[in-house]
Amino acid sequence: MDFKEIIEQVIAEQQHIIGPVAVQHAQKVDGMDVDDDGQVTAIERDGETLLKELLFSYKAVVGEQAVEVVKRKVRNSLDTVPDSLKSDH
Repeated sequence: MDFKEIIEQVIAEQQHIIGPVAVQHAQKVDGMDVDDDGQVTAIERDGETLLKELLFSYKAVVGEQAVEVVKRKVRNSLDTVPDSLKSDH
């Protein structure tokens, strides 16, 4: 499972909801580098942990429902779903 691609997909989906703020929040997650286009250029920590932190950050901005919509969209494109993308409900 490539967490870089998953994280980029989550960022892209959030950009549809909140615009460039999605990239700004991703850039604040410690342990990964994200360019201004939302592309992950480096991952320096566990991908699952980074994904959880990113989703938590978005949840604070857009709320639980918007994050669940993004998680559902990303889940539908994956063969294997990481725990952090499984529904909280």
